[in-house]
Amino acid sequence: MPPILEPVASNAKEGSSRASARILGLDVVRGFALFGILVANLAWNIQHYAAPYEALAGLPTTFLDYYASSFIEAVFQDKFYTLFAFLFGVGFALQIQRAHTPPVLGQSKDPTQTLRAIPNPTGTPSEAQSTGPSFQTRHTRRVVSLLILGLAHAILIWGGDILHMYALMAVPLWFCRHWATPALFVGAIVLILGSGWGVAFLSERFPGVPMLDALDWPSSWDDMIRARQEGLLSSRYTDVIRTHWDVLIQDYWKLGLALEYFPKILGRFLLGFAAVRVGFLLDTPRASRVRNWVLATGLPLNLACAFVIEPLTIPWESFPAWAQEIPEWIENGWYAMIHELGILSLSAFYLTALWQFTQRSSNNPMVQGLARVGRMPLTQYILQSGLYVGLFYGYAGLGLFGQVGTWVCLPIAMGFFLIQILFSRLWNRISHEGPLDALWKRWIYR
Repeated sequence: MPPILEPVASNAKEGSSRASARILGLDVVRGFALFGILVANLAWNIQHYAAPYEALAGLPTTFLDYYASSFIEAVFQDKFYTLFAFLFGVGFALQIQRAHTPPVLGQSKDPTQTLRAIPNPTGTPSEAQSTGPSFQTRHTRRVVSLLILGLAHAILIWGGDILHMYALMAVPLWFCRHWATPALFVGAIVLILGSGWGVAFLSERFPGVPMLDALDWPSSWDDMIRARQEGLLSSRYTDVIRTHWDVLIQDYWKLGLALEYFPKILGRFLLGFAAVRVGFLLDTPRASRVRNWVLATGLPLNLACAFVIEPLTIPWESFPAWAQEIPEWIENGWYAMIHELGILSLSAFYLTALWQFTQRSSNNPMVQGLARVGRMPLTQYILQSGLYVGLFYGYAGLGLFGQVGTWVCLPIAMGFFLIQILFSRLWNRISHEGPLDALWKRWIYR
């Protein structure tokens, strides 16, 4: 089997605890996730961010946009941020592992040696790790710097940032590091599948509280979108910054982002953490059987969830009289839970299929291209924000909010992602880490 762990030169100091190898499979999945996030974010910019409904409904491509939106919703929406969050949890587990075991690179032919299943690490860091900053110090620096970078990105560049959310959820993740593996899985399932029930229940029990109104669009939704469009199409950068700040506050407090999405993000972190604990990505017969089971069931389960959800999208008044007596929060809770289950099943299918393909075809050009992008996720994520600004904003772009339909998402995404692969290939001649990634890690490991 071709190795999926390939040595990559590191720019970090020898004294840092960072292993000088990268796991090819994780880089490939990360690159794939960045492509999916690019498609989903383009669709979000076009459909929801700052485009009034009447503008989109009046486009001549409405017919194509409908099918493109349905395709992106089914294949991309929420699936790739799930992969990205899962990988964050995997990375956290690997950091713990490396803090408690000395590196053994070059001593084993096992292609997944740095993904060996790890027990609950309660011992002290190994001697090999004692020369650099402690794991707690590194984690604190990682969280604080990611929060600052994410907020700066959200306010100064593009309002759809996810980095600051990851930083905030990395705080409770730290306190879960000594949980038993079953507790990690149970916590993940409760957070992911139960968050919709919680928000639905609280919304009914406490009506009128803006933060708990996450399942219903604000009455002033159209006005809010028009205000966003006006601010983001402005030729003055100060208007853009002010609008980004308003978006941040609206998402947290008016749309209930903190209550609905933060638990889901933390749950995905815990899943990634637990997956490393149990050796899900190892090259062992047991792990292979589990991955084959995920491949066989992931897609059918996603389709089953979509089939079950469809009746729940019917207006409440259309249900039989006996059904209308059921509290609406229960219906909303069921919808949210089944929707999340469908997302998880398809995301798991993507992850497993790509991992298996990488194991068998590590030299495939597509695999290598995805891996190059995945090695510099922070740099590539910010580059994608530059595309959104160039396409949709007024002060430094084409100002296309409300003027193009969803059908353009895939062609633009594929073209820009090819540019990202080319950039990564050229940059790899200088360094195996992206410029922003290298600066960030130097701060963490200094």
